[in-house]
Amino acid sequence: MAEKDVTEKILESYNDVFSDIVNDYRINLFEIAYLSNEQVNLFKSDFRIVADYFVQKRENGDYIPNTWEIRHVLELGRMDDVRRISEDRDYRHKLMKELMIG
Repeated sequence: MAEKDVTEKILESYNDVFSDIVNDYRINLFEIAYLSNEQVNLFKSDFRIVADYFVQKRENGDYIPNTWEIRHVLELGRMDDVRRISEDRDYRHKLMKELMIG
């Protein structure tokens, strides 16, 4: 039996109420921590740093910062998911160093 998507489940239960307002948008979800190093390196934005962090944490249980330049230091530091990264002393040190230099 095939899984039903969210829209089908909603429309089955609430067809009279939601059928005119619920759209069936398709999205692609990626588990960032399961990207290969080659895939991570395809990113040219600061997201490469975020992806690298999650891959390293999954593979090694630890994070060793790289030498990539952070272009959007404040924005990267503000991301809710990246706040967990800032608990890592090495990452926090690099972030503070970029803030002082930039």
